[in-house]
Amino acid sequence: MAGTAKEIRRQCGSTKYKKGHEVKGPLGKDWVYSQSQRFRFLVCRCAETIPFSPAFIFPDGSTLSTIRRLSFLDVGATKCLAVPMSERTSKPVQIYQIKVTLRKSQPPIWRRIRLRSDVTLAKLHRILQCAMGWKDAHPHQFVIRDEHYGMPDEDDLGPSETRDERNYKLSDVMPAEGGQFTYLYDFGDNWEHILVVESTLPLQEGVQYPSCLAGGRACPPEDVGGLPGYENFLQAISDPAHPEHKDFSEWIGGPFDPDTFDVAEVNERLRAIR
Repeated sequence: MAGTAKEIRRQCGSTKYKKGHEVKGPLGKDWVYSQSQRFRFLVCRCAETIPFSPAFIFPDGSTLSTIRRLSFLDVGATKCLAVPMSERTSKPVQIYQIKVTLRKSQPPIWRRIRLRSDVTLAKLHRILQCAMGWKDAHPHQFVIRDEHYGMPDEDDLGPSETRDERNYKLSDVMPAEGGQFTYLYDFGDNWEHILVVESTLPLQEGVQYPSCLAGGRACPPEDVGGLPGYENFLQAISDPAHPEHKDFSEWIGGPFDPDTFDVAEVNERLRAIR
């Protein structure tokens, strides 16, 4: 219990809590919602006690089947109820259609994918690598509602600001339709992908997920130097008189067409994901 109370106070006193989401349903606007890896928090912003209802609706649309009151604490002018993650009902699997665009790429380098709502962020990372054409050779990170998700550094002895992507499903963190979040790959080249949630669809039996519906332009080579380096690379390989033409041609190891995109090839790679 003491550990629970400490975690609640830390969460409620943080800037993360202040950016919490207003509760929908019978509890009304006096409550906000936040979460940590172990608990979901319902925080009352007024001093009075408000009865808790099992009909509470989480921001992702799921509800609670049973309620076990672990702790109901006064935290400043607020009251907080902590509910274990395990006490949420399972939400039916849905399909998200997401458009992925490499930020500032002109013409845009993009993909449109469909995937299940129950995949983890760790698996979404692998899906994006295949869909875009990267080689998974560098660190990555998701930024969703100002929270950072990725693979925490096991050598870092201090508290990590990065949440473990293996512990979060898309349905836990996905913005509503029209919302967007960021996937950053290779902190040196700084490839920033903008993911826009275009629609939420029912699961269709017999359909391959994940799948790529469409896309545009080839993925840049790894370690090319980000967008500025990629633009210089394209100029060099297209101009035999460019001073770096020979070096880049040898480095890439063959012809490179920036306008090519093969959706069938992408889906073949996606089928191999486990």
